Amino acid sequence: MYTELYVGKPQMEDMDMPEDFAEFITHLTDNARASVQHADAIARGYGSSYIGTEHLLLGLLAQGSSAGAKVLADVDVSRHLESHHARLR
Repeated sequence: MYTELYVGKPQMEDMDMPEDFAEFITHLTDNARASVQHADAIARGYGSSYIGTEHLLLGLLAQGSSAGAKVLADVDVSRHLESHHARLR
């Protein structure tokens, strides 16, 4: 699965972000912040220089116990994202 592209838990210090985005991040809940951290790690794992929608969705899925992850898993979002990434390669 995509969430296995990185080792360990990504940290905010590891993210290269503009100052205004860093300010925005401070207003997120812990789960939302962790989802963005996971999305960043996933995007980097694919060599992407930006966090796209697909990375955000995968970041949400990486938060396995969150309500958002459960909703996305219920509609099998990971399968659709895998198909999307396979077409991009």
